[in-house]
Amino acid sequence: MSIRPLEREDVGAVARLHAEAQPQPAPGATDRLASFFERTLVDSPWADGEVPSLVATDGDSIVGFLGSYVRHMELEGRPVRLACSAHLLTAREVRNQALGALLLRAYLAGPQDVTITDGATREVQLMWERFGGSTAHLQGLVWVEPIRPAALGVHRLAHRVGSRALETALTPVAAALDVPARPILRERSPAVFEVHPADAAAFTAAVGELAQAFALRPAYDAAYLEWLFGQLRRLAAEAPVFPDRVTRGTLEVGVVSASGRTAGAFVCQIRRRGACRVLAAISAEADAPALLAAIRARAEAGRAAAIFGRVEPHLLPALWERRTLLRYGGGRMLVRSTDKELERAPALGRALLTRLDGEWW
Repeated sequence: MSIRPLEREDVGAVARLHAEAQPQPAPGATDRLASFFERTLVDSPWADGEVPSLVATDGDSIVGFLGSYVRHMELEGRPVRLACSAHLLTAREVRNQALGALLLRAYLAGPQDVTITDGATREVQLMWERFGGSTAHLQGLVWVEPIRPAALGVHRLAHRVGSRALETALTPVAAALDVPARPILRERSPAVFEVHPADAAAFTAAVGELAQAFALRPAYDAAYLEWLFGQLRRLAAEAPVFPDRVTRGTLEVGVVSASGRTAGAFVCQIRRRGACRVLAAISAEADAPALLAAIRARAEAGRAAAIFGRVEPHLLPALWERRTLLRYGGGRMLVRSTDKELERAPALGRALLTRLDGEWW
């Protein structure tokens, strides 16, 4: 067996590898996965030939894969190349040969300044730690702010059994059950803010201003974010590519102002009667209450039943003050760098790393 960079011609075989790993592949799963991998890994504006996705081959067969998402960051003004490892998978017949560890070792040996993954299982965590990586434990948690809990339960049940008719039938019951919860779950002391819908250019400008509060921060450009937002909108219009993902909602990008200044920026996916999934919530710690209140207002306007987001250090004090629940999110953020300042930045709250920068697909 050998390990080499992914080529465009390999995408179909990688898609089949992933489709065959699914317990019950949906019709057309291989084609949809192939399209997804080609768009997001090969044709991304930030695809980097020096930090490529990797495949493991046994003769002419692809038996292992590791996806690479490269992000442009900066550390106190110094350019930083961040690589996010994703979609690690090996064929069943070689899973006793430590091929996943060999792929990861090869990827970590690349020229990037820092490597992360943010959806890791316990097995992957152990591999990273053997290779000198560390875990940002706080980012393994998600926060949940219920708005209409009965409606959310009905939505989840209908999604699990695949029946929209069931959701339609039970929605009036859920609405009645949620009435007593409204006084308990409503905003206690609403913050004063304004929300301005933002395109890629406006969001880029806002993040450039807000990110100065962090040592390690993204260096977005409008062209990249235009592409990224387009991919998010496409995912919302289709069934989930991976069977363990839920259907995404309408993309909303906003900039929050308070007292005449920029206080925050956010990206979320709002699904009626379902979840408002927060992909990015960016602000200084002092402005987080206004930012979270603005996200709540947009979620309610979109008739979402709850808000979900990853716990970020700069949000934590404001989350404690709200009626939010914290729980393990099912994945771990792992970090590795030969520069210990870079490696420790996420765990110490000195890094602005949102779901836009990691394995959020």
